[in-house]
Amino acid sequence: MALLNQDNMRYMLKDLKHDVFQYKAKGGFVIIGNKTGLLANDEIIEIDIRDDFYTVNDVLLFNQNTNCNIFNIKNKDRLILENKIVINHRENDETLALLVDAKFKNQLYYLDLSENKTLLIIENYDWELCFVNYKTLFIYYRSHIKSINLDSGKYLWETDLSDYCKILSVSNEPAQGMIRQVFGVWGDKLWVGFDGNQYASLDLLTGKVLQYFKLEDIDEIFQEVNALSPYFDGNNGLLCFLENRIYAEINLNTLRVERKKNFVTDNTETDWNFSSNTFSESHVYFVATRTSSRFSPNYVGVFDRATMEVVWSKDLELYKLPPVKNMPARFLAQAPQSDGDKLYVLDTHGTLHVFEKIEENEYSQA
Repeated sequence: MALLNQDNMRYMLKDLKHDVFQYKAKGGFVIIGNKTGLLANDEIIEIDIRDDFYTVNDVLLFNQNTNCNIFNIKNKDRLILENKIVINHRENDETLALLVDAKFKNQLYYLDLSENKTLLIIENYDWELCFVNYKTLFIYYRSHIKSINLDSGKYLWETDLSDYCKILSVSNEPAQGMIRQVFGVWGDKLWVGFDGNQYASLDLLTGKVLQYFKLEDIDEIFQEVNALSPYFDGNNGLLCFLENRIYAEINLNTLRVERKKNFVTDNTETDWNFSSNTFSESHVYFVATRTSSRFSPNYVGVFDRATMEVVWSKDLELYKLPPVKNMPARFLAQAPQSDGDKLYVLDTHGTLHVFEKIEENEYSQA
């Protein structure tokens, strides 16, 4: 059953793709990796590939053996960089990618996609987690973070954040947590998240810790939320949470929490319980349950950030499908991806459900 509000947003299931291990929906293209190979809008690019792939604008990057393939999705041009492999990272500059030496993996290269030029920036690279903010590269591992200038390759600072990552173990003993995410830059500060719902801001120029807080210390509603991946709204200086049964925003200037929406009602069997989600400026695309349990989400839906309402949802009823031998339980474990009028969500059996936004008259005839 679809649930709607006044904006009449409706989606209909248009296609199912099977045996999918990874996909990316962006710019009118859906890139799918499955047992057939690597496909862009159902056109095969490469066969016998099971590695991760990355998209930057119209460029697809993937590793094959010890070589990085740079494939232009629109004009089909391909460039192969030998003995270099692309690594996963978060970036704001959509003209670059990061590569490492295929054999030793201790040399980090900056790939300028506008000119397809590679520049060696670090000769003793040893951490794989990266975040790029224009010409500054941040690499982090466990509780340490370093800042590097991309043009010169020079280290700007290094900060040990061990004191800000402390957590309690399952046995309630002190334990060392780690950096979980570098969110982005707001107000000349780098915002970082740690285990245990802990956050800090660092001075961009020095790496000095300027602010530190735990979510439950600023608002009790976060005591039951394991908020590892809030949405960082870099345009408005907000951390946004659609998780468990709340939607809330933290103002990064004031650290004030605004409880935007509480989904707890008198009927726990129909309460929304949100798990994974993907934010846009106007909507949140989510997977969720509608029971008091957070396990086995089968709903995919859309939440409107302006009206604070779920404007569309669909129960895929995966629990009704017969079990498959040697396969896990079937449910929605990943956040959906939205691109144009298409909405994609992948279940734990590797089936990609493809929805398309439709007009009112199409919906009436369906």
